Amino acid sequence: MDRITVIMPEHENEIKDFAAIADDYVIWGAGRAAAITMLPLPIADIGALMANEAYMIYRIAETYGYDIDSSIVSMLIAMVGGTFTRRLLFSLVPILKIPIAAGITYAMGKVAKAYFASGMTLDKEALKREFRQARKKANTVDWYSKEPIGV
Repeated sequence: MDRITVIMPEHENEIKDFAAIADDYVIWGAGRAAAITMLPLPIADIGALMANEAYMIYRIAETYGYDIDSSIVSMLIAMVGGTFTRRLLFSLVPILKIPIAAGITYAMGKVAKAYFASGMTLDKEALKREFRQARKKANTVDWYSKEPIGV
């Protein structure tokens, strides 16, 4: 199921490429979350948001050389406190939907990136810290802007 890619010293720059690719998936996933939440129906977008988040996590795992299944995705989401409930609560307030959905997806992407970059060794507390830090950073982004995000 899992495989670890060993990076030899002469290929050290490839690690940076993995991080840049993973960051692209994080931004892409957050942007898609913002677009998904433009649906005018409360709660109707939750399934699509969850699928978007799962797909983003799969792609980040693939970037770091892991072939994961849904149990890893579920475990990551559960370890940071389950974002589904937060989405459900805030999906009823239209003005908050875009920044909250994009911010949570961004934070989950950063958690996934950190987890897979660590060789899947980060514990629950480290993942929660990563999530909180990423959420703080996501709160500074204007998710309504058409400008590149660059976070």
